[in-house]
Amino acid sequence: MGLVIALLATGWLLPAVQAAPDKPDPVRRDIDRASKYEQAGQWPDARDIYEKVLHDKLPHARRALQEIKERYQLCLRHIYQSRRAQDRSFRRSVLGQNLSVALQVYDEVLVKIQGNYVDKDKTDLTRLFQQGLDELRLALGDEAFVRRHLGGVRGARVRAFRSRLAVTWQDTRIKDRAHARAQVKEVALAAQRELGLRPTVVVMEFACGACNSLDEYTLYLTPAEVREVYASLKGELVSVGIEPRVQGHKVLVAQVITGSPADLASPPLKAHDRILRIDKKSVDSLSQEAVEERLRGEAGTAVELEVLAKGDDAPHTIMLTREPVVVPSVIGTSMLARGIGYFQLIGFQDTTVEEMDKAIRLLEGRGMKVLIMDLRGNPGGSFPVAIQVAERFLSAGVIVSTQSQVQDQNRKYEANNLTALSMPLVVLVDGDTASAAEVVAGAFKDNHRATLVGEATFGKGCIQGVLKLDTVPAGLRITLARFFSPRGQAYSDLGIVPDRVVPRTSLAEEDDQRNAAVVVAARQLPMQ
Repeated sequence: MGLVIALLATGWLLPAVQAAPDKPDPVRRDIDRASKYEQAGQWPDARDIYEKVLHDKLPHARRALQEIKERYQLCLRHIYQSRRAQDRSFRRSVLGQNLSVALQVYDEVLVKIQGNYVDKDKTDLTRLFQQGLDELRLALGDEAFVRRHLGGVRGARVRAFRSRLAVTWQDTRIKDRAHARAQVKEVALAAQRELGLRPTVVVMEFACGACNSLDEYTLYLTPAEVREVYASLKGELVSVGIEPRVQGHKVLVAQVITGSPADLASPPLKAHDRILRIDKKSVDSLSQEAVEERLRGEAGTAVELEVLAKGDDAPHTIMLTREPVVVPSVIGTSMLARGIGYFQLIGFQDTTVEEMDKAIRLLEGRGMKVLIMDLRGNPGGSFPVAIQVAERFLSAGVIVSTQSQVQDQNRKYEANNLTALSMPLVVLVDGDTASAAEVVAGAFKDNHRATLVGEATFGKGCIQGVLKLDTVPAGLRITLARFFSPRGQAYSDLGIVPDRVVPRTSLAEEDDQRNAAVVVAARQLPMQ
């Protein structure tokens, strides 16, 4: 229940700024461009644009910001819908059930949402039912969904039924869960009569819509996605074995995992290689999450990369097959200068504390007196492990506090470690430092335990847990709580401003942020 899964970017509340009359509004231009992608059904492309605008924290009107948030979440719902439709585990283990079991799944989803979601006012049964209607309407407007489930039905009949959903059921007020199940069953049987659509498919759209409408982090997980979540906590992922890094609108290889498909390729990928295209589509200007999503896939599937190797004049194309690989969470362990050790922590998983302790022992053996911990690009991971990492360096003080409607999620986490590490600490952060990584960075900053260098963090101040379903082998990723800094500051929308702000350089070979961290660390070296 304490698992944090950092996903896509969230919004920022920014002051309204009026665009100069003689200059086009860049935000409106982006919205117009994304809208064209939406009209063409290119939801990932539209999502990427909205995410970039939100991530860049551009000053723009609150009204435009709210519009972007709404369109962004709509894109996510389309993407999740498409993803589960292609998921064999969803089709076999979930859609293969009969109507009675599907209604039990829907009921269990409602129970888990109402009992665990952080915002109780969003869990009203009428609202959840209406969001299920919206999900079904989205599905019936999707060509791929119609082809898969309604291959022989004429478009006019589908459009007529979509209209009927609004006329007949949109204003339905739900009294209790039994009433919700009855109404969903009525819709499912009507869709079967009028379109020949399997009732279980309809019910599952209602279940998924109830989850996916709550926020951009909460969603229904297919059996395969549940397995992937738990594998990621152990550092086991299906991957080609590279850690990408978006830098200056370019996608670079930050790390290649030893023994992975990328490492064993001919020629092998190496750190600082630039990825130009994934499956023939340009990746320039994509977000970190969007790049990672394009690299994901089921074991045994192939992905084509167009790569410009460091030092080469011309790119080459390489085909890699995704395989299960063991992903470390601590990388790049090295001495950057005399007395100054360094490692990058790219996520929080079951092995993180052990990996970190091993890296620290290695660096201390090489004479480390000051440590630079790099949290840039760290999207989060296990919340309890993040607490353990903070405790390694804090002897006392508040680490973080959480607020939730779930009683055991309302608590204050405090350090109490008389053997905490005492070496001076410098922490690198950026706009991709999120969620559990912000817990660690914020704890260090507010307790004056470290100097933060880099750029303002992402601003994702909520905790997600994975709740398994009993009815079918699936689950929910659901927002359980919000977390706050030791001083009581909300992280959502704001993030953490480092002590020394240093913009990221666009050159892979010249890391100005890390260089600045070395300068800060050098000042903390003990006198010889």
